[in-house]
Amino acid sequence: MKSYGGFHLGRKSLLHVHLGDGSMSERELNHADVGKYLGGRGLGSYLLYGKATAGNDPLEGRNPLIFSTDPLTGTLAPGSAKAFVTTKSPLTGIILTSISGGMFGPELKGSGFDVVIIEGKSPIPQYLYIHDGKAELRDAFHLRGLLTSDTQELLKAELKDDKVQIACIGPAGENFVPYAAIIDGRRAFGRGGAGAG
Repeated sequence: MKSYGGFHLGRKSLLHVHLGDGSMSERELNHADVGKYLGGRGLGSYLLYGKATAGNDPLEGRNPLIFSTDPLTGTLAPGSAKAFVTTKSPLTGIILTSISGGMFGPELKGSGFDVVIIEGKSPIPQYLYIHDGKAELRDAFHLRGLLTSDTQELLKAELKDDKVQIACIGPAGENFVPYAAIIDGRRAFGRGGAGAG
């Protein structure tokens, strides 16, 4: 599915992943919210505000990790190849939004989801695989301890897709380094420690 550009209003375009029990749900983005909080940064901040609790440790399972896109993500508009990560920073304890370019954002948009919210802690290592509008959690034991470059190479081989877009963490994130980044290709969601955990 390659319906890039704009938000996918009128159909399920928000994916909510609950790592604790492995459940997932989909829903439509609210038209009013999209109008008020335009863009990946604004929408991500609004969604985090509705879920984050003051005083909670950012590394607790209740701290959501929100991937979002812009209305122009995936279009030919200059600077539009952006994706956003919003969460409560393990480094500062306040809200962070980190931005990355490249093809991760356009591919997320093309998958049918404008926003992915990940919450909770999985009892086992898992990764989220989204393909053609469908999402599933897969075993990630074999990825533990790998550098991000090795993780990306292994997953591309495993999925038999050299063009798959991957956002992952490495040993720094696994060991809760508070400034760890999420790496996607040769780019990074590098601000505020979004990769910790």
